[in-house]
Amino acid sequence: VCLIASAGYCAYSVYRSIANYNQFNVITQLSDYPENPIDFPVVTYCNSNPFTTQYGLNYSKSFLANENITDLLNATLIESFFNHSDIQEIVNLYIARSVVSRAAMQLNDTEKQKMGYSMQMSLVMCAFGNQPCDPRSFVWHYESLYGNCFKFNTGADTQGNPFPKYQTLKTGKINGLFLILTAGTFSDVYTLGYESGMQLFIHNMSTAPSSVDSVALKPGSITYVAVKKIFTQKQPDPYNDCVDDLTVDKYDNIFYRKTFDSGYKYEQRNCLDLCAQSYMIDKCKCADAAYPTLNNVPYCKSVLDIICLYLRLVDFYKSSEFSQCYTYCPLECASLKFETKVSSTSFPHESLGSLMTNNKWNQDRFSYLNLTMTPENMEKALVGVYVYFDDNKYTLISQSPAQSLEDLMSNVGGILGLYIGVSFLSFVELFELFFQFIFLVIRHNSSKIATANQSNANKI
Repeated sequence: VCLIASAGYCAYSVYRSIANYNQFNVITQLSDYPENPIDFPVVTYCNSNPFTTQYGLNYSKSFLANENITDLLNATLIESFFNHSDIQEIVNLYIARSVVSRAAMQLNDTEKQKMGYSMQMSLVMCAFGNQPCDPRSFVWHYESLYGNCFKFNTGADTQGNPFPKYQTLKTGKINGLFLILTAGTFSDVYTLGYESGMQLFIHNMSTAPSSVDSVALKPGSITYVAVKKIFTQKQPDPYNDCVDDLTVDKYDNIFYRKTFDSGYKYEQRNCLDLCAQSYMIDKCKCADAAYPTLNNVPYCKSVLDIICLYLRLVDFYKSSEFSQCYTYCPLECASLKFETKVSSTSFPHESLGSLMTNNKWNQDRFSYLNLTMTPENMEKALVGVYVYFDDNKYTLISQSPAQSLEDLMSNVGGILGLYIGVSFLSFVELFELFFQFIFLVIRHNSSKIATANQSNANKI
């Protein structure tokens, strides 16, 4: 009875050990490592409103007029698709911005740049580590939602030539990036703006600005953005639903391969955008200019077509096709993000405002906006921001298997030895006995054959 009970509990314990191993649990470890010098991230700033110049304002008006939308806030065409009578003006403005922005995405770069402030107009001051920034360290970039943006510290200049990346040896705001920006716009509904200020993106050079959440910069304030690097390295399948070492040929589908054409590293969210693009192309017969097109399908240009994109995108996220997209777009195991802590105070101080008032170039900026350069108007138009590291260490979030194959073998061996006295040597002895048995059988058969042969020989 004791032997049976011991053998039964042994079998149960072995089963539990194997079942626990097949759950593929992981141990997560957080470690801080020093970094000196610290590689500074890419910092991208954009005006919250895409059409900030007179040229952009005229483009917005003419595009909507060509679509028979001359009274934006009371547009019946947009209302026919989006019936929210209590907030209709806001809905009209939001949809009009999406429509005109997507149309502007199809213009050439020269035309796009005329829509919003140039770097010379938007950047009042730049310093890194208490030293003036090199203007060549800013690169123009166009975002579908915000229009003209400027990326700092991409490792290339405006001509695409290699340019030294900024590094910092010390932490604290005076050792980081300091920007004063012009955030003012025309007081006209056709700027299609529903918020004021600037948007700041802090990201890696191998990722697009839109791949991270922005920090909103309020006019009349200076914002302090403390940054910390966070590296994450997950265990691949079967421990997590992610894939390591992603290369362009690893998956054979158009969404996955097309993601690598963007010039940025692979990210699942970009692949899913292309899957959504395929759905919208199928439903609207044209592509969304906010994403790369597929199979050279032309982009949507009319208001009706672009509204179709908006409606079908809402349908897409509710459909089974969205879930199916995850089979085409694997999740990456490794990632880098910049964690931020944000605080702010009023800006500019009276003494700084007095100095800026006497600057001819600043006066020209305000004249362009039809504003006199007073403290009140400076608070409406100017934004300040510090971006800096508050720690000279980065955090690595790594995973390791909670139970390895060696651990499983040790557990099973220990259970067998504890309950029924079986060890690895016992298995060796079993093999030895098996081979001895085979040897005895063969020798016995050989002896019988030899005896039979001898008997036949004697008869002869």
